[in-house]
Amino acid sequence: MNENKNKKNITILSLIIICAIIIGILGATYAYFTINVDNTSNTDTSISSAKIDVSYSDGAKVEVSNIIPGWTSSKTISITNNSSVEVSYTINWTNVSNNFVIGTVSGEEEFVYYVTKSTTNPNSTVTTGTKSAAQTMPRVDGSLFNASNVSIAPGATDTYVIDFEYINNENGNQTENMNKTFTSTLQASLSNITGLNMNNN
Repeated sequence: MNENKNKKNITILSLIIICAIIIGILGATYAYFTINVDNTSNTDTSISSAKIDVSYSDGAKVEVSNIIPGWTSSKTISITNNSSVEVSYTINWTNVSNNFVIGTVSGEEEFVYYVTKSTTNPNSTVTTGTKSAAQTMPRVDGSLFNASNVSIAPGATDTYVIDFEYINNENGNQTENMNKTFTSTLQASLSNITGLNMNNN
C-alpha cells in the first residue's frame, strides 16, 4: 500500500519538475528572442540581444517643441545582425504624444518626416534607397514607415536616416501650431528569427 502511495507521489513530483523545466525553457526562449530598446539619453547607445545590435545617433527619444516653419532635424538608427541566420525586425513609435494639427491654410499635415534606408552587406557593399515621400508624424503608437518586419541577412547593417521637417507654408498663417509638442520613443524589436541555434554563443 505504502509502495503504491510512494510511486504515486514520485509520479506527481516528476510531472511537476517536468512542467517547471518546460516553463523555464519557454521563458528563456522568449527572453532570448526579444529585444526592446528604450534609451532616452543623448549619447550613442548599443543594446545587444540574440546577437542584434541597435544604435541611435542621439538616444531613442524624439522630443520636439517650440519649432518654427522651416525647422528641420534628423536622427539615425542602425541595426546590425551579428547572428549567423537571417532575422526580421520592426522599429516602432512608442508612447506617442502629438498635439500638432493640420494646417488651416494648407489643409495638410505640416509636421512630417522622411525615411532613407541604406544596407551595408558583409562584403561592405552599400545599397542606399531613395528618400521616402513625406510621412505624417504619428498620433498613436505604430511602426516607422518602411520598417515593419524587415529581413536582414547575417552580418548586414541597416541604417535609417529619419529627417524631420515643419514645412514652411509661404501662403498663409501657421500660428495654429505655435507651442505644439511631439514626443515618442523609437523602439526596435525582433519580429522573427529563422533557424537560430539557441546553443550558438
